[in-house]
Amino acid sequence: MGDNNFEPRWRLDLDDDATVRFDPDTQTLTKISTGESCYLGDYPSFAVEEPGCLRVRSSHAPPIGKWYVTGEE
Repeated sequence: MGDNNFEPRWRLDLDDDATVRFDPDTQTLTKISTGESCYLGDYPSFAVEEPGCLRVRSSHAPPIGKWYVTGEE
């Protein structure tokens, strides 16, 4: 039986979301107003693409930041 779980790619443009800060050394995204943080290394697929662009592959978006489904496979 095949695995039919679809996990979309989510994209966060840091330049468009001034409510969060990303630390590339710890792979942590932090909500500036509350200090709440999320470790992106826990996601099945995580990448820092061009400066200011983060991507994860997951069934749900990380809880911090304004993430968008990219529609890419």
